[in-house]
Amino acid sequence: RAELWDVQVTLVHIEPNIIERCSGLIAQSIMGSHLALVTFTSGSNGLPKGVMLPHQAILHYVHSTYLTGDGPLRCLRDDRILQQTSLSFLDHLKEVWSAFGSGACLVLCAQEDRLELQATLCAQRITRLAITPSHLRLLDLRANYFLRSVIVSGEAFPEDLKTAWAARRGVSVFEHYGQSEAAADVIGAIC
Repeated sequence: RAELWDVQVTLVHIEPNIIERCSGLIAQSIMGSHLALVTFTSGSNGLPKGVMLPHQAILHYVHSTYLTGDGPLRCLRDDRILQQTSLSFLDHLKEVWSAFGSGACLVLCAQEDRLELQATLCAQRITRLAITPSHLRLLDLRANYFLRSVIVSGEAFPEDLKTAWAARRGVSVFEHYGQSEAAADVIGAIC
């Protein structure tokens, strides 16, 4: 499914001579079964551990969850997605790879921007947000956000918070639970 990733990407490298030093590695072909990343589980179904995910699992996950269909979970080219999740956790896939796959704008969130999340959401005109319930509770529901989709995960989603966000017009809220080992999710629409 290489056509999904036919997006022009600018390579930014900070380390001098990185391309020359890695040219032998870059020239190798990458297969779907090759390791793409190691992500870490929260330990909710046992002990925390690292999980190895191949390229094909990530491609399938992002394509089937965020790039197909016409519902509110689909990532659109004009979306602005805030990337705030640690790259060591599976949840970053919904931010980074759905943006790459759809051509949406990925807005990188600096630590200081996380401390002023409400201002960041408004100033950056964020339309898609992945967030924990604890952080979602800190947001003022009366603020004039540009949000279209909010994907809540990482901990239990309290009923009062679900009800409050479900009442907000124009925003689709999803409760998300995923298994790192399978690169798969269970997603339920709240509103």
